[in-house]
Amino acid sequence: MLIAIDPGTSCGYATSDGTIGSVPLWREPRNGRQARKASFFLTGERKGTLRKPGIAAEPAVDDGPRWTRAGRIYDLLERLAEGLAGEMITVICEAPPPFMSPKMRKSLEILDNMRGAVMAWCFHANARLELINPIDLKRFATGKGVADKVEMVAAARAKLGYAGDDDNEADALWLLAWAREHVHTAIGVSGSSGK
Repeated sequence: MLIAIDPGTSCGYATSDGTIGSVPLWREPRNGRQARKASFFLTGERKGTLRKPGIAAEPAVDDGPRWTRAGRIYDLLERLAEGLAGEMITVICEAPPPFMSPKMRKSLEILDNMRGAVMAWCFHANARLELINPIDLKRFATGKGVADKVEMVAAARAKLGYAGDDDNEADALWLLAWAREHVHTAIGVSGSSGK
């Protein structure tokens, strides 16, 4: 079983059994206190909050780690893998290189947290993880490494028969197509049909 996920503000997913979709990973906080907690949970930084030594930190938010993007990705992988006990699972995920612009520091921290959730799930599920640089995925899909979202969706329509217009789903389908070409022979997946 192949599970392809494209984490971001929304997470596109596609599986080798034909499941495809996109789910939001972020919901707006109900108040400023939750926004501060979310910032701490996602980045590990507390702005303007000092604690005295020996005093316990505030608990996360009411519904725990599922409030974070990382927790939602973990939950998504749990749902996608339901009923697959004993089946070999490979998760394919985009992984931007860590040496991008310093202006992107916060975004990279959040992406690292999401990638950590994927790695943790793979470890607990005994699943294999394949990471691909987004530039390489774009080159695989369109022939150029700087393709934008519109070009990725258009290529998915033309080459993969995708009928939607969600760039997250299109990216997940491209991850799945890449895995079928580059990974499946190494892990013994055969006869899977894609959309």
